[in-house]
Amino acid sequence: MSVCLPCEQFKKGIKKSVNITEAWINVVISTPEVEALAKEREKVCNTCNSRTEIMKVNGISVYKCKECGCPLAALLRSNESCKLNKW
Repeated sequence: MSVCLPCEQFKKGIKKSVNITEAWINVVISTPEVEALAKEREKVCNTCNSRTEIMKVNGISVYKCKECGCPLAALLRSNESCKLNKW
């Protein structure tokens, strides 16, 4: 049985979209468990060369990951794994 490549790509895209949506919901409406996980991941990201500042808002830096392009605020609270396998 062959796999339909466009179908598989579509499924991956849907899964990624759901994960991104859930991550931003976790930024806005968080739980103590999500925040604890984000803090642990942030410790790792703070020492990573792929973390890059994209802007400052009211003196607060906003970062993204160079590997995947995701803003760290959402990535740290997502169901995604680090592209560098650091968490």
